[in-house]
Amino acid sequence: MIGNLVSSILSPGAPATVSVDFLVIAGGGGGGANYGAGAGAGGYRTSYGTSGGGGSAESALSCALGSGFTVTVGAGGTGGNQGSSAGTQGGSSVFSTVTSTGGGFGAGNDGGTRLPGAGGSGGGARDNLAGAAGTANQGFDGGDKTSDGYAGAGGGGAGALGGNAAGFSTAGNGGAGV
Repeated sequence: MIGNLVSSILSPGAPATVSVDFLVIAGGGGGGANYGAGAGAGGYRTSYGTSGGGGSAESALSCALGSGFTVTVGAGGTGGNQGSSAGTQGGSSVFSTVTSTGGGFGAGNDGGTRLPGAGGSGGGARDNLAGAAGTANQGFDGGDKTSDGYAGAGGGGAGALGGNAAGFSTAGNGGAGV
């Protein structure tokens, strides 16, 4: 199969550019420590099917033969590990001119770390706060924490919002994938 592709590209009259479908998924965020919240999934962009956040398929890339392009695979964020700290945002992934944003971090359970992080999909919240925003056409928002208590909300997914934390000890589910 690859041999047929190479021979067709090298034959006289071959096109100068080719159309390339893509799927670019970033690293997920890290969850919060000590009763912290869930992290968001990495941004999800594709030219073949449904992109994250309810977005439609994007246009395929037009790549010139013989030219190079950037490819970066985003790492997952680290979970909170000191006391009640928040996690960290996931790394962004790149394919040519398409960038998917790393997933937002989950809120921790201590002072300033209670705010979740925005990202490809948003991190879940703690302590009567709203979940963080997902990036348009990449992922959904993290869940909200609607009361006091130990439980944190779920992080957003590429296919659905993160679940809200309800009551004192019921954590929110993570958002579904695509």
